Amino acid sequence: MATQLNREGIFLARPTAWSIQSKQDGSTQSAALMIHYRVEYELAADGNWNEVPPDTETVGMHNVIKADGTINQGAVERLKKVLGWSGLFGDVVGTSPPDLRVRVDVKRNDYQGKTSWRVEWLNAESDPIGGKGGLDETGARNLDAKYGHLMRAVGGQQRPGGKAPPPPPSKGAGNSPAPAAQAGQTGQAAQPALAGIDPKDVPF
Repeated sequence: MATQLNREGIFLARPTAWSIQSKQDGSTQSAALMIHYRVEYELAADGNWNEVPPDTETVGMHNVIKADGTINQGAVERLKKVLGWSGLFGDVVGTSPPDLRVRVDVKRNDYQGKTSWRVEWLNAESDPIGGKGGLDETGARNLDAKYGHLMRAVGGQQRPGGKAPPPPPSKGAGNSPAPAAQAGQTGQAAQPALAGIDPKDVPF
């Protein structure tokens, strides 16, 4: 039986199931991708990845249409970039998400007297730790070329970290794991129950 993650942190995980959750409020309709994740590793304070107990899971409610009926562009772009989602709801129904490892930021959520821990932010495994969107490396280098000499002159020269620590090997690395699904490639899978989560109360 799966154990639900019960703490905040940064984790490496694999999406195992997804579904569309929608709510009608008058003339507007919100929608979210509810994604279940199997958690594999946790980022420790010393910068190392520690393995978590088997069958640990968490869930994310990725709001793609807000309560006012507008598109949540940031969430949609993130799901497309990290999971290869097409942007079409029909491509989610009755299918499984791609089998790849991602990095998730998990935060505590309090709703109607109940506490849960949910995915607040989704990243590719290779994204820099702490990076939530923003400039890519080319944009950052352009800023360096323009302002770097001024920035370095402030308070001496220091080079803080920021790159993601080396990820642990994929679980089952001595066997012959099935190849990861290509972006947008899906297979049939039963969808899990909503488990009492209100899609309107989402982190995005």
